[in-house]
Amino acid sequence: MGLFDRFKKKPDSSQSPDPEVEALIGKLRAPEWKARFDAAQALGALRARAAPAQAALEDATCDEHNEVCTAAADALSSIRRALDGR
Repeated sequence: MGLFDRFKKKPDSSQSPDPEVEALIGKLRAPEWKARFDAAQALGALRARAAPAQAALEDATCDEHNEVCTAAADALSSIRRALDGR
C-alpha cells in the first residue's frame, strides 16, 4: 500500500462539468510546477465542487515536485471530507 492509496476512490461521474473545475484540471498538466501547485490548491478550496478532479489530483500526487504532490494530496483530502459531510 502506497502513501496515497487511501485517497484513491472513483470520482462521481454523475456531476456535470464545471468550467472552473475543468480549467483547473487542465492546469494540473501545465509545464510550470507553480501553475500545477496553484491549480491543486484551488481545487482543494472548491471542496465537493471539485469532485470531478479527483482522478487528475491522484495523478498529481506523483508529480516530480514535492510541493505539487503535497498540494494534490491535501486537495483530495479536502474534497473527500466535503463529500463525506465532514
